[in-house]
Amino acid sequence: MRLVWNMLSMRGLAMNNDSVSSIMLTPLSTTMNLFEVLDFCNEVAYELVEVDSFTDEIALCGRLLYALGIVRKLCEQDLPPQLIENAAADALSLPLVPDIWSDSDILLDYALAMVNIQLSCVTDGDTRRSANGLLHDLVYLLAGNLKQPRFQGAGNV
Repeated sequence: MRLVWNMLSMRGLAMNNDSVSSIMLTPLSTTMNLFEVLDFCNEVAYELVEVDSFTDEIALCGRLLYALGIVRKLCEQDLPPQLIENAAADALSLPLVPDIWSDSDILLDYALAMVNIQLSCVTDGDTRRSANGLLHDLVYLLAGNLKQPRFQGAGNV
């Protein structure tokens, strides 16, 4: 990603937006916990619907694609103990997504597909903005679904 950033900078296409620059320079790795990467994905999705620059949009989509890939890897691992504690609540609330989407793999697949569509640059401006909004909502649903408490009471974990 740093190579892409350097290439954009050399061509005078570097990001003008401080938020986008901050996102592009934030290190990401599988050593982060799932919730940290999901928070990062939410931040990228928020910026994606706010940017006006096509260059910023493509850079954010690339960053989101990478972050969602890390989410996929982290979902395949067991949750660390500190996140399991976060998965318990005194009372469980209703699920954030319908039963048909309760499998986070489906939401993740949809979000990855939307990012890839956006990176292919095959849509016009209005469609791109709508698709960015849909991608934003998918990422927020995915993060909310994965972070939602799953166990009632700390003793049941």
